Amino acid sequence: MTIREIAKIAGVSTATASRFINENGFVSKEAKKKILKAFEETGYDPAKRKRRTPPNGTSSLKHKNVVMIWTDADSEQSTNGQSMMMGITKILQELDATLTIAHLPDNNEIPPALLKNKIDGILITGPTPSPAICKKLQQWPVVWLLQQGSPNFGDRVQSDHAFASELAYDYLTDQGCRHLCCMSSTSTSQCHFKYWKTRENHFLNLAEEAEIQTSLITCPELTELYASPSTLAASVSKLVDDLLKLTPRPDGLYVTNWLGPYIYQELIKHGISPMKDLLMVAGDPNISALRYLTPKLGTTRLSGAAIGEQAVETLLQRIKKPDMPQITCMLKPELLIPEA
Repeated sequence: MTIREIAKIAGVSTATASRFINENGFVSKEAKKKILKAFEETGYDPAKRKRRTPPNGTSSLKHKNVVMIWTDADSEQSTNGQSMMMGITKILQELDATLTIAHLPDNNEIPPALLKNKIDGILITGPTPSPAICKKLQQWPVVWLLQQGSPNFGDRVQSDHAFASELAYDYLTDQGCRHLCCMSSTSTSQCHFKYWKTRENHFLNLAEEAEIQTSLITCPELTELYASPSTLAASVSKLVDDLLKLTPRPDGLYVTNWLGPYIYQELIKHGISPMKDLLMVAGDPNISALRYLTPKLGTTRLSGAAIGEQAVETLLQRIKKPDMPQITCMLKPELLIPEA
């Protein structure tokens, strides 16, 4: 039984059910009664959803050694990257197994850890390595973390980005927003790591089906915004300028990428109070940037630890059944809303 199914039975939005089950936002008394009644009718126990089944498959780890490969050093140092490592380490410790960290050097040669050590499988995150490296990696079970990596081999654990959009859309419309704006990024590169486009498309489709007026505003490719602080500042300024030109002015805003805190601060410069004058939901904002925002903006986030834990369990499944079809495990993010 999923949160979406519970919401349908209760006659409330998915976002409302998610806030009630995860205890992370305001839910009316009437909605609470409906959701509790749905629990009784279906036998759904929200506590069980939060309890992960103990890992199994210890015997399938012949060498009790898993390698984690980073093809992007910046990702490893990020808060989410560190959280993923904690999730991976937690499960491997329960299995009495070790984790070896490896990096792809600039010359793109196979990591020494794969040549010197006997390993059970590989977890990998970051851009796809060269075809030659990918060919060598295929001799082991592989699980890609997040959307990056080769679509041609290995299993994958990632966030359900369409569900993130649904949470954002349901929350904004539940709060009475009827003129929405979606801020996203262009996608001109060949990189298939375009989670923001998935979020954008699903959000716009939901609004179109409900005949709710929604405007789309885009900024340059996200990689271009890393070029310099001035490039980022100019892009954020233009996004907000374009927002303020809309008629009627939107009362709900969904930022599909990590620009949410920057948009928030730019709105304040224009005398607009986020979460008061304009409700906001942002996807994957920088956690450190959120600390300085009052009130906090709404966010959709998936714990990096949850990704790491599921990645190990998916690897165990692959080791046990090497011939089963490719797996893509989609994890549901949560909607975090500041207290009303």
